[in-house]
Amino acid sequence: MTKRITIVLCLLLACLIGRGIGGEGRPTEREAFFQALRIVECGDVADPPDGDGGEAIGPYQIHRAYFQDAVDFDESIAHLKYEDCRTDEFKASQVVATYMRRYVPRAWKAEDWQVAARTHNGGPRGAKKSSTLPYWRKVKAEMDRLLEPST
Repeated sequence: MTKRITIVLCLLLACLIGRGIGGEGRPTEREAFFQALRIVECGDVADPPDGDGGEAIGPYQIHRAYFQDAVDFDESIAHLKYEDCRTDEFKASQVVATYMRRYVPRAWKAEDWQVAARTHNGGPRGAKKSSTLPYWRKVKAEMDRLLEPST
């Protein structure tokens, strides 16, 4: 029992040190990707308005078809409701991650953020569309800013 508690405490301490005590410090690349998506999609406002004429919701501006593609792919998120993408950023991020695992699994696993951002913006074949390049540039600029070493 004491050994388990020690292991748990060591893991907790390692997490705190890795993130900076109190969660400060630079985000991981994956965290920066999600933060950058949110900034580009909705300007990082607390209660983002619906976009695309009311067709996209939440911090990642998820469309109903995008949501359905993710839910159909992974039964572990089948309990989610589309409205969750508007009100719960964690659940919305699960939808984005699942969509990526469905359509660009190798890129998602390799943390190829260009492919992920362009797929998020342009659909399953978005990474091949030149129209998604400006979107990627915006996401990349935000990621670079978020990952920049603090002075």
